[in-house]
Amino acid sequence: MENEGNADNPRSVIRGLNIEPLRLGIDSLYLLIEYPDIDVYRRWKAAIAHVPKKRLYRGHPHEDFVIKNGMLGYGLSMWEGDARILLTDQVDETLRSTKRAGEGMGALLQLGPKWLTQYADIDCPDDFREAIYIQFRRFGIEDPEEYPIRINRIDIALDIFGLATSELDFSEWKNGWVGRSGAISSWAEDGNLTGIKIGSPKGSVYFKLYDKVLQSKSDSDLGFWITAWNWIEFASKIDIENACIPFEIARAEWSIRPYNAKFENFKYLEDYTFEGLQEIANYVLKKWGRLCTISGNTNRAQWHTHPLWQKIQEFMQESWHLATADIATRQYNLTPDISPKFKSSFRGSLASLRARVGLHLGYDHPASTEETLEYIHKQTKDADTLAQEKFEIILRLSGRGKKAG
Repeated sequence: MENEGNADNPRSVIRGLNIEPLRLGIDSLYLLIEYPDIDVYRRWKAAIAHVPKKRLYRGHPHEDFVIKNGMLGYGLSMWEGDARILLTDQVDETLRSTKRAGEGMGALLQLGPKWLTQYADIDCPDDFREAIYIQFRRFGIEDPEEYPIRINRIDIALDIFGLATSELDFSEWKNGWVGRSGAISSWAEDGNLTGIKIGSPKGSVYFKLYDKVLQSKSDSDLGFWITAWNWIEFASKIDIENACIPFEIARAEWSIRPYNAKFENFKYLEDYTFEGLQEIANYVLKKWGRLCTISGNTNRAQWHTHPLWQKIQEFMQESWHLATADIATRQYNLTPDISPKFKSSFRGSLASLRARVGLHLGYDHPASTEETLEYIHKQTKDADTLAQEKFEIILRLSGRGKKAG
């Protein structure tokens, strides 16, 4: 959003609910390509064969990239700006003859806000995917479009002008939050509230509301955000060198894990559409959780949405036209698992039963499975009737029973 008004007179801090949206976009994107081969890892590993390990903590320049140590179980990372790829030798090719066959880790591509601002056209799926393929190729993976690419994580961020985190009432959030996650915490600096966290960083959705100006000081990227917010005309009024900006800006950010959360039609890069992104945004805004005005009504689902959350919804609806979009749904497998533990338990019970029936029939060996089932059938309620009764119960518990009406 471009600011209106005289460039020599930037508006003062707007407090309370008189706030405005600055920018809505994707802040981070994590993509796991199911790449099965060891060649790319070996190529970059060879490039640092004589580089001391300590040097890799700082980073080793090589061609257009910086090579560093890995993380998250990956042995190596390659950086180009704020795009990086994590590589490992634990891929399908090397695990083929081991107990971990088929459990290759592939390669993890992480794209930051600078890359996304420059190259990601989220409104055009084909261009969006092609930009990502180009980045994979730059890191050495040929024909990335030939492999499944999971959308492991996508961060949606809304920057809000005039919202001071120091003026938020944490108790209002702790007691007024209605949603899937009840894990709420905060952090502060110099006694001032600077952020609120809801959920777990490892969960399907994780929400943060925090002081974006303070974070930009820590990350030393204030200059980038001034351009991202289209504040070039205010640059002379802002002390970039000392990371001083005379405005209050808060960020509302949702970290979403589409693949693990099993969102329908949004688990792989090939599934990506802007409509799908709109549906994900509607899900986190309206279904996953919301800030409410505290009420005496014991049914918290009926509490009214808090004015601040209404504003956040309004900003995002206007920017991404969410009113015309559906709400994303998640695929749940409700059918009871025939787990190894269940099968092991059944085998043990059946073996014990065969032994007992064999003794009861006077054998010097266990009865056969067929003899055992026939014996049980004669001695108890008809097995087919009992199985049908249990099936009807399990069917309904799995949510697949007959619907009324």
